Amino acid sequence: MKDFSEKIEQRLYFKGFRLPDIRSILRIQIQLCGIAIIAAFITVWFSKWPITFAIGAVIATFSFFSVAKFVQQIILREYDRSMLWGMLFRFYGRLLIVGVAVAMLIVKFHVPMMALVSGLATSMVTMLIWMISRQNGRKTKEA
Repeated sequence: MKDFSEKIEQRLYFKGFRLPDIRSILRIQIQLCGIAIIAAFITVWFSKWPITFAIGAVIATFSFFSVAKFVQQIILREYDRSMLWGMLFRFYGRLLIVGVAVAMLIVKFHVPMMALVSGLATSMVTMLIWMISRQNGRKTKEA
């Protein structure tokens, strides 16, 4: 598993993610999304819930990926007023796209809402895991 994590981090580095914290957060989100997809394929014949959860996790991962890329650009560059407009445009554009996708999934395909929202919430689980692992890393360094 450690080799797989390192490969993901290397791939993210080559994609342009230079900050280690952002790579770590994205790695966790990608791993959670991968676990959701594998679990969905294994249990797909039981109900629509697992596949809907995986779809929510994929949407959250793409959105998370976009936000992380933009946050890195803000951190590595000097502030410019145009950055604010770019941030607002990207945020609301992404929100509109995700909203339309979620609405279509619920209205047109009648997917379970709780499964979709739970999949979207993987980004919050990612942040929780990252904060706990970061806190544990600090405690071990202090000892």
